[in-house]
This record gives sequence, structure tokens and C-alpha cells, in this order.
Amino acid sequence: MSAVLMIAATHLCHLQPAVASNARAAALYLDHTLVGFRSSLEEPLDTQNPDVMVSCAFILLHYTWGTPFLALDDGTAPNPASDKLLPFAAGLKSVILRAKNAEGSPLTIFGPVLEPESIRRFKDWVSTVECSYDFQEAFMHRSKVPIMDREGECLGVCGSGHAADRLVPIFQSIDAASRGEDVSELMPDIHAYSLMWPAKADKAFEDEVGANKLESLVVMLAFYASMTWFLSDVWWAERRSKVMFKTILTYLEKKGGAEWKQCAGRICEYFDLNPMAHSHPAIYTYPLTPHD
Repeated sequence: MSAVLMIAATHLCHLQPAVASNARAAALYLDHTLVGFRSSLEEPLDTQNPDVMVSCAFILLHYTWGTPFLALDDGTAPNPASDKLLPFAAGLKSVILRAKNAEGSPLTIFGPVLEPESIRRFKDWVSTVECSYDFQEAFMHRSKVPIMDREGECLGVCGSGHAADRLVPIFQSIDAASRGEDVSELMPDIHAYSLMWPAKADKAFEDEVGANKLESLVVMLAFYASMTWFLSDVWWAERRSKVMFKTILTYLEKKGGAEWKQCAGRICEYFDLNPMAHSHPAIYTYPLTPHD
């Protein structure tokens, strides 16, 4: 029942984004559903159907993505650290891996989906793309990194343990699309990579975001800015990306140092995102194409 109510409340958030009670209900029933799911995981693995485990984990991951819920900082503004996507996603990824690696209980539905072939295909394509813009330096004051190891599995290491470095394939896809290259055939792979990007954060990065460390918040800002442009038509990404971009940007404008404010400004400029500092996050606007 909690899962049904979670689904209904989440879709009400999309139909009536300005109604705060919808977001609170979605977060409440998501929490109730996660509690029930955790309880079921206490049973011995050999008594469970791995397809059911993976199904539940992916459903919860999608709805965790689709349900941004933020506590107020000083009672006035949303606090980015209160969003729990990173720890939720990491926990659900561990469930998926547990089912995938279970002995004697082969996956029948999800086996092909969890193979690394699609991610390898995506990274093989990325390795052939020349990037016209130094995203890492402009957005995060990081040196340009080489293309990631294409052998890393999406659910595993994905070639790099650093969250900023794992944004490189997304940045290069955006750069290619903005220059008119057709990436439509790669969109399912890009969706899969983006969905799992938060789940692959290491504990150190997760803790830094949870403590509102400015450098890590800028990484999250760049990620959500990319999602607002690239995945604006994907239900599980659309609302969260707009809400979290606006929330993190507002926090950086209020508490960030000059260098991180400059990074945030360049992110807004590249994607032509209007800060709209006093607007409701749910009505944040974004363009169809980024600036060159």
C-alpha cells in the first residue's frame, strides 16, 4: 500500500508542482516503502527471487530520483544537504549488485540490462568525441582528465571513483549535441548512465555533499544543470533536476566563496539558465539548447 501511495503522490507532484503537501506525501510514502523493502532484505537471499529484488530496487531508485524533499535551512531556504538521493541510490545499487551476484539464482529478466555492454558502447563513442569546451576547468576548477577506463561496469567502478570525473561522458555528450551531432541512438545509454551516476558516488563525496561542502555542491550543480537540459523530457529526472539546481544555486549564492560563485555563474551562462533567485524551484525555466 505504501508503494501505491508513493507512486500516486509522486505523480501528483508532477501534475501540481506548487502544492507542497504532494511533495511531503511523496517523501513520506517513499520512506515507508524503503522501510518495508529493507525489512524484506533481512530474509536469507536464497529464499528471494532476484528479479523481484532488482525490480523493487529500480522502482525505488526511479521514485527516489523523482521525489526531491528538502528541509529548510534556518527556516527560510531549502538546505541541499537534506536531500538523500546519494545515500538512497548507493543503498539500492548494493541491492541490485547483491541480486546480480547471487549464486544459484540467475536473473532472468534483468540479466542483459545489467551487463556492461551499453556502458562500454557509450564510453567507446565518448572516446571518439573531441570536446570544444573545457567543462571541468570552467565549472569545477579541475584539470582536464583523460577518457575513463571503458572496461568499468556501470554498476561497479565505471572507470573513476571521483564524481566530477564521472561527469566527463555527460559533458562530452552535451558538447556533441550542442554542435549538431545526432546522439539519439545513444540516449538510452545516456539515460542509464545518468540514472546510476548518483549511485556510484563514493562515501567521501556523499559525506561532503551531506555537509554542504562547496566544491562538491558545485559538482552536483553541474550534474543537475546537465540533466535539466539533456533529460528534460524524462519523468524521473525533470522535477528533481530543476528543484535541486535552483536549491544548490541559491545556497552557493548565499554562502559560497567568490571562486565557487564564478563556477556557478559559468554553469548558468553555458546552459543559459536564468537564476530567478526568488522564484519557486518547481517553475524554474531552461532552454532547448546550451550556448557554445
